[in-house]
Amino acid sequence: MSVTQLYAPHLPYLRRYARALAGSQSSGDSYVRAALTALLAGDVLVAEGAAPRVGLYKVFHAIWSSAAGQVEDEIHAGLPGKRSSDPAERLAALDAQKRAALLLTAVECFNLSDAAFILDETPESVERAIVDAQGLIDRQLISRVLIIEDEPIIALDLENLVTELGHTVVAVASTRQEAVKKALAERPGLVLADGAAFEDRGDREGEGRDGREEEPAAEQEVEAPPLDREPHARQGRDDRGGDGHRRVEHEAELRQLERVP
Repeated sequence: MSVTQLYAPHLPYLRRYARALAGSQSSGDSYVRAALTALLAGDVLVAEGAAPRVGLYKVFHAIWSSAAGQVEDEIHAGLPGKRSSDPAERLAALDAQKRAALLLTAVECFNLSDAAFILDETPESVERAIVDAQGLIDRQLISRVLIIEDEPIIALDLENLVTELGHTVVAVASTRQEAVKKALAERPGLVLADGAAFEDRGDREGEGRDGREEEPAAEQEVEAPPLDREPHARQGRDDRGGDGHRRVEHEAELRQLERVP
């Protein structure tokens, strides 16, 4: 079997990995081409007994590592100064070794032994790098949350769930005017709102036109993505024929916090 036939099936996956590691497809492809050129020219040899895919990734890493410092400078120069909500930028914020260990195991599905062989490290050091990378990403995902809910028991349940996920609840509001004031005062990173209940409560309490006019101002000044949990709650009530809320529904909704851009 020729070298081309041996490694061709693995190239799409190597390109995917290279893109995530290098920060862009063009940069990643340049290292993939360099690795293939070296293999075809016989300048580098795959370790005897190594599986073709593992050997290909190891050759790629040898070439990547030789220029990793320059690439890291280019990646970090393109990152925003403040904490980003973009998953690719969060990944790029990790140092090269942690990023590689995480990608090889979580995305490329190599076991610890193969990942250690590719990175020329011990399985223990790769495992530590993965744990460190996951910890850094978890800390980046932590946000300051404003909860808007007019039912005290549900608000308490949501507050507990948000806290369990590692976030900080900066305020809980039950009316429109209270939410606007607390949003402007606390500057939350995310707003968890029961939209329909919020509207109903405002109408019942007679906030009227004045209350409605304050909300756009808060939206313009506070950069916090809203997560409206009403559609989920309403579906739950319809399915059960009542107004009860189940904790499992809240848990599913709150898990969205980590995916809101």
